[in-house]
Amino acid sequence: TLDGGYKALSYSGIPFVADRFVGDNDMYLLNSNDFKLHQLCDWRWLEGEGGTVLHQVAGKACYSATLVKYADLLCERPMGQAKLTFTGSDTDYYYVTFDSNGGTAVPTQIVAAGGKAVVPASPSKTGKSFDCWNLNGAEYNFSTIVNSDITLVAAWI
Repeated sequence: TLDGGYKALSYSGIPFVADRFVGDNDMYLLNSNDFKLHQLCDWRWLEGEGGTVLHQVAGKACYSATLVKYADLLCERPMGQAKLTFTGSDTDYYYVTFDSNGGTAVPTQIVAAGGKAVVPASPSKTGKSFDCWNLNGAEYNFSTIVNSDITLVAAWI
């Protein structure tokens, strides 16, 4: 809390620091000695090439954005800056493809590493009854962990 009862802008309880530029994965908030709540109205997202605000880190499930506080009258000099980085996981995913062997199409599933395929709705085929899904000629057990791309083939009776 600032003098006069105003509250400082913070992120996860860490106050912003004014006039400090930060690197990736750091976020500094406004220094309580510099700003009061009524001064926190002119934050702007910095735009990159093409006018985008969110930037993907090459080859990763990671994005960053930069927020700037302009405090001078002409809004030319940034008084505070916060860089946010949003990071996803680098999880591997595998395709479970269903070959309906002449039956109706069954959509491919995308399964995260360590996950399991879900039993799809049974396909249909004129004059035949669906029996099971096979992997390499043997009935597939849907409780099996998927650790590579696989193609399951419909067996008909």
